[in-house]
Amino acid sequence: MQEERASQHAKLTVAPAGPVNYEAVVPNPKAKLLEQVREVIRLKHYSIRTERCYCDWIRRYVKFHGMRSRQDLGGAETKIERFLSDLAVNGKVSASTQNQAFNALLFLYRQVLHQELGQIQALRAERPARAPVVLTPEEVKRVIPIVGGAPQLVVKLPSAKPSKRPCCGPASPRRSAATRSVIGSPPTLSNAGRIFGRSRSCWGTTTSRPP
Repeated sequence: MQEERASQHAKLTVAPAGPVNYEAVVPNPKAKLLEQVREVIRLKHYSIRTERCYCDWIRRYVKFHGMRSRQDLGGAETKIERFLSDLAVNGKVSASTQNQAFNALLFLYRQVLHQELGQIQALRAERPARAPVVLTPEEVKRVIPIVGGAPQLVVKLPSAKPSKRPCCGPASPRRSAATRSVIGSPPTLSNAGRIFGRSRSCWGTTTSRPP
């Protein structure tokens, strides 16, 4: 697979791979085209998602060219080029989506119809430019002097991890010994019993045993 720049798009060039021995799977000749595709896919134990995906692309391919019979499937190289180029130019699909459609058509002609394809040159879908995930050491050296204050300290930490809470926001204070002496310690089971027992005695709910 080679890529050449042409009219703001790269060309998808696929040369024939020569004689290839495929596993002989002959579908039912009386079945319809998509039924034959499903039969071969299931005999090869492909996943159900692959079956649905391939059938959908083959259906779109047949509808795109307005095919009415099996004879319309001839001249595959030119028709595949037109279909894939239309996906890239008018459909604005991604490169992975175009590859998915191309694999479905390869499966149709090679595995179902048992026809070897010639050279295919189609316009390649553009791959989006991906921003780098991390900064290079040179970029980090340029960024650190720009950042000041507490954020610069966080940037300089070698094992700093992102937190949901802003790094410069107020942190929740931990209770020290002096704080616990002021606000009191949380009630324990014994403390709770004394507190609730004292409250019941105040409300007159306690009963005394008869003499």
